[in-house]
Amino acid sequence: MRLNTDLRIFATDDTGAVTVDWIVLCGAAIVLGLGVLILIEPGVDNSTQVVSDAIGTAVVDRTGESFGDELD
Repeated sequence: MRLNTDLRIFATDDTGAVTVDWIVLCGAAIVLGLGVLILIEPGVDNSTQVVSDAIGTAVVDRTGESFGDELD
């Protein structure tokens, strides 16, 4: 009979449930963040290449004025 009582207490005990909820919530946030990162990565890579090309072709004189191709 002691085993029955212990099993009933274990089944109805919700200690630690908040911890489990937080783990699931944090895991979902990480997966969502990785999904967004995978979706936007090609656009970011292209944008950095455009900026790099513009910086590489810019000519700056001593007054600090820039001449050459401008960023779109």
